[in-house]
Amino acid sequence: MDCCRPYRKLISLEMDGEISPDDRERLHRHLESCQKCRAEQALWMRIRNLIPQVESAPSNGIALRVLDGIRRNRLEQERALPLMRRVAAAAAILIVAAVAALVALPDKPARGDLAPRAERDLKSVLIRGHTSGPAVSLTLDGGGSTR
Repeated sequence: MDCCRPYRKLISLEMDGEISPDDRERLHRHLESCQKCRAEQALWMRIRNLIPQVESAPSNGIALRVLDGIRRNRLEQERALPLMRRVAAAAAILIVAAVAALVALPDKPARGDLAPRAERDLKSVLIRGHTSGPAVSLTLDGGGSTR
């Protein structure tokens, strides 16, 4: 088991300036007795000194260009929004029109449905006892004649 593992984390916290006073004291006591951790801390210090310090805030020029780009992007999105709304409205109108057309169209029977409908109409005429057209007589072979 690596007993130095928690101290490596403390070394990192100390380098970042985020170590608590109690942890700093504990780390320094450990470093007095551990050559391995002292060597690691020294290595990290050399690496940190090799890396140039970067400003925490970007220059005004960069910040202004970024903000300008964000504004332009937002304007482009706002311009595109009305077009998308119009397309969505047109699609909704087409859907409503299609549904209305399907509901309003009269029921047209399929070709196979004509015989049962004709039989139903004939029964209706025979039950009522009157017709508006010429009298029809049916034969068994399906033919008919008018009188």
